[in-house]
Amino acid sequence: MKGFIALSCVLMSAVGVGASGCAALSFQRIDLKDLPETPFEATVYRSGTKGLAVILDDPNDDVVATVTNEKFLAEKDGLKAPQGYLKDFIWTPDAYLLQDRKGQKVLGYLLISPELEWLAHYNKGHKALDFWIEDPYDAWDKDRKPNT
Repeated sequence: MKGFIALSCVLMSAVGVGASGCAALSFQRIDLKDLPETPFEATVYRSGTKGLAVILDDPNDDVVATVTNEKFLAEKDGLKAPQGYLKDFIWTPDAYLLQDRKGQKVLGYLLISPELEWLAHYNKGHKALDFWIEDPYDAWDKDRKPNT
């Protein structure tokens, strides 16, 4: 998974899109027990195969977290603590802490089903944290051949 993100950052840098965004974002996989119990602005995404991703955006910063692709049904869920979502996952989710690399400021957290692939781009100047989330097994994606 980290290779997918790093490769995507390299590719985005090569075409001149978001080079500083990838460099400014730090992500770290964390244990579920290390998730804070404070509320975050939660956005829930579900793929066609029931893969789940929950973006937990820090409500106390000016950075807005969004998903840039339209392959998922997105639902704003208001202020919620991360622990309330753990029972909604079919499998144990992966959890990531997302930070501004230079200032080490926490931007939020991502809870995501292990079968989903993701990429995050942080544009500090525009105060935006954009996610691309993809389900390689989603039957609704007609252009993709199933993995065998």
